[in-house]
Amino acid sequence: MDMGKVDLAVGMKFETRAKFRDVMRDWAVRRGWDLKLVKNEKHLILATCKNECNWKLRASSVMKSTTFQIKSIKGKHTCAHKVENKQANYKYIGKRLESFVRDNPNESLQSLKNKVRRELQIEVSDYKVYRAKKYALELIRGDVKEQYARLYDYCHTVVKHNPASSLIMKLNKEVNPPVLQRMYFCLKGMRDGFIEGCRPLIGLDGCFLKGLFKGQLLAAIGRDPNDNIYPIAVAYVEVEKYDSWEWFLNLLLRDIGSHNERGWAFISDRQKGLLEAIAELAPGAEHRFCLRHMYNNFKGKFKGQELKKMFWKAASTYNVNQHLKTMAEIQNMYPKRVGEQTPYEWLAEIPP
Repeated sequence: MDMGKVDLAVGMKFETRAKFRDVMRDWAVRRGWDLKLVKNEKHLILATCKNECNWKLRASSVMKSTTFQIKSIKGKHTCAHKVENKQANYKYIGKRLESFVRDNPNESLQSLKNKVRRELQIEVSDYKVYRAKKYALELIRGDVKEQYARLYDYCHTVVKHNPASSLIMKLNKEVNPPVLQRMYFCLKGMRDGFIEGCRPLIGLDGCFLKGLFKGQLLAAIGRDPNDNIYPIAVAYVEVEKYDSWEWFLNLLLRDIGSHNERGWAFISDRQKGLLEAIAELAPGAEHRFCLRHMYNNFKGKFKGQELKKMFWKAASTYNVNQHLKTMAEIQNMYPKRVGEQTPYEWLAEIPP
C-alpha cells in the first residue's frame, strides 16, 4: 500500500492499530494537515484537526480484534497546507528515508533535507534530518544483522540443493560475539562448467563494497567458448592483502585443481598481495596483467599522446624483437634524469 496515495474513507480496515496510525499520519503529513489525537486508546482512536477546523475521525477495533476500522469521518479540512508538521517526527521521516539511505548511506544531510522537502512538502530542521538518518541507519543495520545471522542456514540450503558446492565462512573470534570475516562461494555447476568447457585462463579482480558494512569482494572469472565472461568463484574478505588473496586462491585451486594438474594462466591488474600469493600457490604459472589497468597507472605519471601510442605498441606486439625495439625507442625519447623515473624504467619493471 502506498500510504501517501491513500484517501481515508469510512469502512476502511487495517491489519493493526499501528498500521492505521502510520497510514493516517502519512495521509495528514502529505496533505499538510496537523492532527490531534483526542483519544488514543488500545481499541479506540479519535482524531481532530489541530487547527480546530471541523474535521473529525473515529476508528476502533473490530470485535476487540487487532483489526482496526474507520467508523466515521465528519466535516472537511478547511485549513491551509502547513509546511511544518509535528506529525512528521524523526522516526516517521527515517522510515521513509530507509530505502534511499540503504542505497546511499553517505548521502549528505542537506541532500536528504531537500529530498524530504520535495517528496513530503514539509520543512524540517537539520537536527531532525540528522536524527532521521541515524534512525534509518539503525533500521537498516538491524535488518542486515538479521540477514548475517541467517548465513549458516543460507549456506546449508545452497549446499543441500547444490551438492558438492563450496561455501566456506571464516569468523573473527577475537571479538565477542564472533563476526563474519570472510566467506567463499563456488557452486559445483560453476566449477564443473569452467573445468570442462572453458580455456585454462583465470581472471582475478577485487572491488570495494560500499554498503553499511565495508569489505572487499574478490572474484575469479573465466572465458566460455563464446568468449563471454564465466564466473567461477567469489569471496567476501575484510581487506585486499596477501593473506586474503592467499586464502581465496588456496580454496579456488582446491576446487578447480592445482596449476601442476591443469596448467592455469592468470590475468590481473596487480592487486596488493596478489603477485606474491600466485607465486606462492602456483609457482611457474603464467601471470599476465590487464593492459587497461596498467595504462591507467602509467598515464598517472607519464602523459602525452605519443607515449600512449608507444605504450600500446610495446604491449601489443607478438614479436620479441619488435617489443625490444619499441622499448628502446621509448628509452631514447625520454633520457634519464637524476632523481626521476623514466617511462622506460617504469615499464621495464614489469615482466614482458
